[in-house]
Amino acid sequence: MIDVVVALEEPLLRLGTKAALDEAEDCEVTGSVGSLGEVEDAVRRLEPRVLIMDAQFQKADRGMIPRLVSDHPDLKVLVVVEHSDEECSVRALLADPQAARFSEDALAHLDECCLTSLRSAARGCVARTAEPDRLVHAVRTVAAGEIAAAPWLSAILTSGSSGDPAPAPISARELDVIGLVADGKGNKEIAKLLGIREQTVKNHLASIMQKLGAKSRLEVGVSAVRQNLASQRRAGGGSPDPSDDGSP
Repeated sequence: MIDVVVALEEPLLRLGTKAALDEAEDCEVTGSVGSLGEVEDAVRRLEPRVLIMDAQFQKADRGMIPRLVSDHPDLKVLVVVEHSDEECSVRALLADPQAARFSEDALAHLDECCLTSLRSAARGCVARTAEPDRLVHAVRTVAAGEIAAAPWLSAILTSGSSGDPAPAPISARELDVIGLVADGKGNKEIAKLLGIREQTVKNHLASIMQKLGAKSRLEVGVSAVRQNLASQRRAGGGSPDPSDDGSP
């Protein structure tokens, strides 16, 4: 049996998570807590194999997951995040020091990625809106010592540093392009909206794909970033990108 402690702030989410796990023959919820102060005590008392933890708790105490894993080496932490793991994988790619990064001006237009938890020794993430079977699968995955996340993210977390210099960061203008691609805009429409040449849009897309290691517009994140990059991109204006020619 996989013994699980559920640490989620919202009562209904706690109940739903427990109900989903109770339906699984190989999972057993041995404890449930709803506040940050109760988490470490519950893990100490119950010694679960898997801790399902609210991303809000991790944000409130950055050192909690490293402490828990250090004190309980067999513990696997699964973080419940606001966004899908596919979307978070794109965001983690952009934040990875050995992969593409956001420039400071682009970062100013994004909220904090919940997957900082994964860099603090958590073993996976699952969205709050995930179907019950996906939640159970994620619990089984982390219990087996694997990473419960999208393939891109798994590759990042399991690979060591290549030693190669990091690519140039994602610029604010490239963030604009990503958002418009996520909105389903074509190159010509993007060029018109941003006041640049269509060839400049193509150049930006080529640069974005290179930085992300993407092979298509789809992998830039049309489906994955629709909820965040599209909504969090610059509302307009801002400093021009040096690579823009400013011509319509």
